[in-house]
Amino acid sequence: PAPYIIGGQQSRPYSYPFMVYVTDRRTTCGGTIVGTNLVVTAAHCIGSRNPSDYIVAGHRHNLEASEQSEQAVRFQVSKVVVHPSYEPRSFDNDIALLVLNNNNPGAIQGANMDNMVQLDTQGPREGATGKVIGWGLTQGGGRPSPVLKELELRVISSNTCGQMFPPFNPSHKICCSATRQGESACQGDSGGPVMSGNTLIGVVSHGAEMCDAPASVYTRVANYGSWI
Repeated sequence: PAPYIIGGQQSRPYSYPFMVYVTDRRTTCGGTIVGTNLVVTAAHCIGSRNPSDYIVAGHRHNLEASEQSEQAVRFQVSKVVVHPSYEPRSFDNDIALLVLNNNNPGAIQGANMDNMVQLDTQGPREGATGKVIGWGLTQGGGRPSPVLKELELRVISSNTCGQMFPPFNPSHKICCSATRQGESACQGDSGGPVMSGNTLIGVVSHGAEMCDAPASVYTRVANYGSWI
């Protein structure tokens, strides 16, 4: 059977040049290239503050294929920045930046990154839709999807999310459910983007222990524009 995020569909290979694979060899996450030399990811993905511990790879689709066969691009990390108010227990301010040595990662991948990803400034309204992208687990307790997946999400009310995931700070977080029942983001998608068109609206943060829970929580990017 085809691997799934949980539901969702396989992404067209290399259709998201801003999407990168991030690992410190202990945790595996996604990240989003923003501007000329920044990767936005989740703070809980950062196990080490040593930049040399990180592998950041672009132009990846199938993680079971060799980087050489995919013509993957590795980026060196020069600095690791975790939000100073990150709270691991509540996942509040679950956002971090990896500063790349490469000044123009998009050009290396044959893509113009200058305006490829915009940072959300308003915050999505309830009912708005977006798309989460990642290599997450295919089911609770399963193994990560080797291929990049995408899943359509809808923003749900903060009240509903607060009941499922207390404490829930709506100024720092958004809550989304899959537009189709039984689908969701899962561990391994962490740090990856929730996109609305070319706008980064969320960063995959956390959800219930069961990966097929009805909703997941994402860091609200609009709250962090000045920090980024």
